Amino acid sequence: MSTKNIIITSLTIALSYSLFSNQILAQNLKVSENNRFLVKEDGDPFFWLGDTAWELFHRLDKKETEHYLRNRSDKGFNVVQCVLPGLMGLQFPNRGGDLLFDNMDPSKPNEKYLKHVDWVIDKANELGLNLAILPIWGRQIEIEHPGLENQKVFDEVKAYNFGVYLGSRYKDHANIVWVLGGDATPEGSEKLWDSLAKGIKAGGSKHLMTYHI
Repeated sequence: MSTKNIIITSLTIALSYSLFSNQILAQNLKVSENNRFLVKEDGDPFFWLGDTAWELFHRLDKKETEHYLRNRSDKGFNVVQCVLPGLMGLQFPNRGGDLLFDNMDPSKPNEKYLKHVDWVIDKANELGLNLAILPIWGRQIEIEHPGLENQKVFDEVKAYNFGVYLGSRYKDHANIVWVLGGDATPEGSEKLWDSLAKGIKAGGSKHLMTYHI
């Protein structure tokens, strides 16, 4: 394992522990007693064998999603890494023609979009898969679209409120790990990411949480 990967792995475990130590985790995974690795509910070590499917919620219909998840499960994967709105940007609809937010407003989550997300999470759980979900991709803090380059989608308040919404909606889904960031260093936007994390926790989520640089 490279030095970079070791550092990132250590940061992941450290952040997970600092956010959720001394709490009962409402999920399949938790940090080991020595704070060095992840374990299952029964205490057995958990080896994170993840497949990256960033566009899982965004570009696949239900039939394609089930085919993919079943294939990953059959091959021994136990985690799928995915992005809630997809990488193409918030202004691009999913296969059902729905956007994550109405009118590009994070305070207006689209129930149709999220019902599909609900279905995917439940199907993954049925197949024994955890989902490492990025609530937003790092570069989508600002919309990348002609004429809209400098229009921010989130501020600290909207990030916190969206976090509360997600934390509340998915607090009882055991197969989620929250991943903030997404190919983005937090430098300059630390308060916004911190607000999102605090919101998720305030919504009732006790899931593990990390950051993807």
